[in-house]
Amino acid sequence: MKKDIVSFVSSFAFIAIATPLVVLAAPNPAPLNTILTNVLNLLVLLIQILIVSAILVFGWGVVRLMFNADNPQKAAQAKQIIFFGIIGLFVLASIYGIIFFIKTYLGIPDNAP
Repeated sequence: MKKDIVSFVSSFAFIAIATPLVVLAAPNPAPLNTILTNVLNLLVLLIQILIVSAILVFGWGVVRLMFNADNPQKAAQAKQIIFFGIIGLFVLASIYGIIFFIKTYLGIPDNAP
């Protein structure tokens, strides 16, 4: 038990001493706002790509419905594709809105690189 406590204290002391040295060794640490801006911009780009793919899925469902309107089973599958395309669009639009709210709340400009 005593060895565990000594081991814990020595590990904690090493971390407490070494952490500032590692942090100060960085030549020019990026501020949190810059990192957050880059992450949010990457998420916006990813969401935009997913929105385009959801629109393509929706369009594919519409095309399949038009060509298979006489076959009830294939028409039902096409309606399901259309349904999931619409649900995907709503979910992605909601996520995009949340990201926009976070960017506005943190004061990150919308056109930040």
